[in-house]
Amino acid sequence: MRAQVSHYLSGAERKVNSRIKSKRYLEDVKAPKQAFPSHVSVMVLEVLIRHSKDQGHLPVKSTQFRLDLLKNVESNAEVKVLDVDALSISHTQVNQAAKQRWRTYRVL
Repeated sequence: MRAQVSHYLSGAERKVNSRIKSKRYLEDVKAPKQAFPSHVSVMVLEVLIRHSKDQGHLPVKSTQFRLDLLKNVESNAEVKVLDVDALSISHTQVNQAAKQRWRTYRVL
């Protein structure tokens, strides 16, 4: 899962505003019914041609992670007896993973 793709996805999801609409949007991206605008690893897909967009992406892993996160937020709100319909996404943060050390093994 690339950090840049997740960043674009969270931005596109934030523009949707409603919790139900954002869930439907993520499910459409996962299904590939709808692609979200992205400048990372540009693909020419049938979905993009149908929606007359130039560039886009269909990240399955990122959308599944975001759907699981929304499901977790809903269940936490139900446990805390909060109004689930009043929930909205106000802030998202995506961090890139730490670089690991490249090792070269040699025969001595």
